[in-house]
Amino acid sequence: MLIPNINEQYHLYGILLIASLVIGLFIPGIKLAKTGIRKDVLLCVAILNMFLALFCGKIYSMISVGSIDIFRTGFSSLGGLIGFLIGTYIFYFICDKDKRILENYILSLPLIYAISKMGCFFAGCCYGIEYNGIFSVRYDVGSACRAESDVFPVQLAETVVFLGIYLLFSFKKMVNNKVTVILLVSAVAKFSLDFLRYSHMGKIVTSNQIVCGVIIILCIALHLFRRLKDGSLQN
Repeated sequence: MLIPNINEQYHLYGILLIASLVIGLFIPGIKLAKTGIRKDVLLCVAILNMFLALFCGKIYSMISVGSIDIFRTGFSSLGGLIGFLIGTYIFYFICDKDKRILENYILSLPLIYAISKMGCFFAGCCYGIEYNGIFSVRYDVGSACRAESDVFPVQLAETVVFLGIYLLFSFKKMVNNKVTVILLVSAVAKFSLDFLRYSHMGKIVTSNQIVCGVIIILCIALHLFRRLKDGSLQN
């Protein structure tokens, strides 16, 4: 299937990136407002998270590709994740460690990623490995895709997987250490899907996978620490 270069005309990459953050901040904001958290606090959370997500996403991307071109370099999802987490945890401590802040905003991360990858799909960036089977796509001249053959639509695969993660944890209310589990599952999914990216070809692991690996290790360590702490308290 040929993907026309419509991003240049309609700027879908930027539109979907901003839309993902707006939607991902609006949904938890509405939920938390209904629980009694002040709306001015939630507005500050949204502003800070959006700024830090965009800022860290840009800086991470510039560092990873070795570029100083702030305008032509795209945004990294992992950098955005780091910025979003920083903003969320700042208000978590400001709000007396209210777990509702963490649970609702961390839950929105898979949704934000799922929507933003649609922008990557239309722009042709973060494209998949060379692939000629079912669902393969080829990008029109002028897109960000530099592959000359058909490729695997890994961006759509990421959208489906992370939307599934979001829906799973949205309806699965009774989960111990929900924040840690969401981050762990998301990191494992991101790590695995990175093997299907064109940028992974010829490499054992990528910088994205290293960051995901660190997140996975930290989540597992935190989970084990909590279990040991709970066990010691019971004894």
